[in-house]
Amino acid sequence: MNIKTLRNFFGYCTLIGYGVLLIWSIIFRFAHDWHLGIAKLWFASSTVEAYDLVNLASIALTTIGTAE
Repeated sequence: MNIKTLRNFFGYCTLIGYGVLLIWSIIFRFAHDWHLGIAKLWFASSTVEAYDLVNLASIALTTIGTAE
């Protein structure tokens, strides 16, 4: 494996990471109630505050993880 292959691989990983972050942020912003309803089905004690906290913290950590 050479450096060009690694650069391409990590470049695609970065694009995928930013794509997931963008979709996640759009869903959180524009489909908040819909996604909260799904979270309440999966997790019995999901409140709006807990949902917001988990999503915003996870988006922040993902942003830090994809930063170069």
